[in-house]
Amino acid sequence: MLPPYERVKKQPLKERGKDLINASKDALRGNRVSTDEYMKRLNICYDCPYMQKRMGTCRVCSCVMKIKALAPSVSCPIDKWSTSDS
Repeated sequence: MLPPYERVKKQPLKERGKDLINASKDALRGNRVSTDEYMKRLNICYDCPYMQKRMGTCRVCSCVMKIKALAPSVSCPIDKWSTSDS
């Protein structure tokens, strides 16, 4: 686990915005990953040292991972999981 004071290189704002737009489109269309894929993504996130477990957010992309992991058109900013076809 990383110390809370350690600086983390953030995902560029442009990429974070693109992920937010894609996740919003998925939500409006009702697109979701399967339950198995969702749980797999969350388990990867909760095992990652960049995950802030108390808040449920990523220190790299600043996303709430319980929401981001649902969207099939977004991926992990450090390539631990990728977009999905579901």
